[in-house]
Amino acid sequence: MFWILLSVTVFFLFGAYLVLVCIRDRRYEKKSVAESMSDTVWDDIAREREENLQKARRFKDALSRAAQKR
Repeated sequence: MFWILLSVTVFFLFGAYLVLVCIRDRRYEKKSVAESMSDTVWDDIAREREENLQKARRFKDALSRAAQKR
C-alpha cells in the first residue's frame, strides 16, 4: 500500500512540474527576443560580431595583397 501511495504522489508531482514548465515556456514564447535575453548575452553577440568583421577584413586584405603580388 505504501508503494502505491508513493508512486501516485510522485506521478502527480511530476505532472504538476510539467504543467509549471509549460506555463513558464509560454511566458517566454510570448516575449520578444530582446526582452528575454540578458544584457550580457547581447554584449557577447556584439563582441563576436565585431571579431568576425575584423577577421573578414583581414582575410580580404590578405586576398588583395596576394592578388597584387601576382
